[in-house]
Amino acid sequence: MSVLFIDNDKSILSSFKRTHKVGKFAFDIHCINNSEDAFTYILENNISIVLSDTNLSGVESKVFFEEMITYDPRIVRVTLSSNLNELDKFNDNGQTHANISKPCDAKAILSWIEQVLNYKSSYSEDLFTYFYEDVKLKSYPENLNKITKMLKDDNFSIDVLCNYINEDMNLATKIMSFVNSYTFGFARKIVKLKEAVEYLGSNSIIDIIKYLNIFSIFEKFNNKQFYQKILINHLMASKVYDNSVHMDMTFIINFMHLFSNYDFIISEKQNNATIALIMHLLMMDKEICDTVYYSTEPEKCPYNNKYINYLAFAAFIKDSSHEEFVMSKFNKKKVEKVKKGFYEDESSYN
Repeated sequence: MSVLFIDNDKSILSSFKRTHKVGKFAFDIHCINNSEDAFTYILENNISIVLSDTNLSGVESKVFFEEMITYDPRIVRVTLSSNLNELDKFNDNGQTHANISKPCDAKAILSWIEQVLNYKSSYSEDLFTYFYEDVKLKSYPENLNKITKMLKDDNFSIDVLCNYINEDMNLATKIMSFVNSYTFGFARKIVKLKEAVEYLGSNSIIDIIKYLNIFSIFEKFNNKQFYQKILINHLMASKVYDNSVHMDMTFIINFMHLFSNYDFIISEKQNNATIALIMHLLMMDKEICDTVYYSTEPEKCPYNNKYINYLAFAAFIKDSSHEEFVMSKFNKKKVEKVKKGFYEDESSYN
């Protein structure tokens, strides 16, 4: 499988070449610094992924991406951009599957590409093309990724988080509108974002942003009320459990549920690989994407993934599947106790 990098800056292309050679990645890369030669190369070769700067010489970049769609919509199209404010205008009709902001780390991008190709090896072309070319699924905003990184920083502060969110007035307004809805039933109106973050917790704010972005991405699905209800239940549950694994698992299951509504004649493996690929292009965590990809074959995951472990555990409780895998990850007596309690006691079920 081949990947094409296009950028006016030859130093960036050289960095990709060096890193690819040292990293011994299992795919070929080709680097070109102008759109005219790039499109000729695409026509003459079998390219799986194209990563291109949004400011190319020789042709308007947006037109270049639209020509790629016409030629072969199966090519994964990724923009490299230092100007995130222009992306909505650039990607107004599904021109790009994903965006990576500059400056970017060559090794991280190559590893990300490797994951794309892994999912793509088992995906359904029809389902993938449907979501991006017919439904016009949008690329994922980068605000969630930046906020998530902030929370992992040892020097994280609520003030920094609020300042960042307030830079996007549209997002800040949506968050405050949701926080002041009947859902939470505050005795008085919350007027400052910091107050909302302190009351709900930073993780809950992330979940609200995550779902607001999902509403945006899937705006043509006409099911916002359904997903708002899921979010409300999700936030209420997180208050009880205060557990990030539980919250992430809720998100994974809800996301998979969305795709179960579409009747394509494909295998479960193809369906899961397509969902995993789309989640990956939406820049979700690798562990979360792999949970979907390996959900029916948890033993094939090449590393210990807590989400897969819990998903397999839940499947075992339900129908005794993945028994050997579950017993290798959890204490046998505790597993049997939980399974027995699942059918006898409501608290164990929860």
